[in-house]
Amino acid sequence: MPNLYLAWKGSDDDDTTLWTIRCSTQVPDFDQPQQVFRTEQTSLGPQQALPVLCSSKPALLALSDRILVAAADDVILPGPGSGHSDNLSSGYCQSWPNLIGTQLVPGTATSWAPALAPWGNGALMVWNGDGSDTRIWCSNYSQSFNVWSSQFLTELENSGQPIQSGSTPAIVNFSGTLLMVWRGEGSNDNLYYATSQDGLHWQGNKGIPGAASTIAPAMTIFNGVPVICFKGGTNDDGIHASVYNAATDSWAPVAQTGGFGTSHGPSLAVYQGELFMAWKGVSGDTSLWCATTSDPLNPKAWSGQKNIPGTGSSVGPAAVVF
Repeated sequence: MPNLYLAWKGSDDDDTTLWTIRCSTQVPDFDQPQQVFRTEQTSLGPQQALPVLCSSKPALLALSDRILVAAADDVILPGPGSGHSDNLSSGYCQSWPNLIGTQLVPGTATSWAPALAPWGNGALMVWNGDGSDTRIWCSNYSQSFNVWSSQFLTELENSGQPIQSGSTPAIVNFSGTLLMVWRGEGSNDNLYYATSQDGLHWQGNKGIPGAASTIAPAMTIFNGVPVICFKGGTNDDGIHASVYNAATDSWAPVAQTGGFGTSHGPSLAVYQGELFMAWKGVSGDTSLWCATTSDPLNPKAWSGQKNIPGTGSSVGPAAVVF
């Protein structure tokens, strides 16, 4: 039976410990939180378990035989020099939470965090650049060889211009087509979307009516259709939802998710036939919360929010079912 896992960095900005928790029965009956460790071959030969550090939100993706983990800012491996960098790094778990196969993703850097979607023989990772570079980049992961391709700029097919975002995009593989959602640059909180057949060339760049967010959205496939949940725009801590209709290339009217609030983007997973959402509280509340629903567009269909005991994060959790 698949388990539900969450992973998050600590509750203070300088608390870089990467934590995890598991639910193997009914939400919110989670086990006790524990640290994530990585194994590394040392000069003495034997492998040692070393704690994984994290200063941003990780990305988690379930593949056939592993959970792929990717993140920025020394989450997986220490950066060069001072031990801090904006490089992207990755590893994978076949026995959670023991991370193996850790590596830096060559040539990559971001000020935010990456997002992952299943693609080809592995995964596609997307992220926006480091510092003033707001362009969205991508790289392919080979599950067979645990290696990443060179990084490439995503671009709009009709103009050849790179896609740009002020935060981490969200991405899913929807029946063999990639769907990506992102917020605008700078003070532009509007959400946009596009589709692609190769991860490089994207069609669309259309706005999602009524959708705005100050931070990264979350997206997953639920009951065969893409669902997004996102924190609201400026001065709006509410969490909102919409559903994509591929036949009409349109989005359902944005709906509230049940009176929940957050200062960062939520995370989504499908667990035991329901849509599961986890998030950190509003500004000043680092607690982690969760709720489930069978109908994300109906505020009354969401369960009441439930606190996840013993957890806390400054940026919110990532979720995966494996």
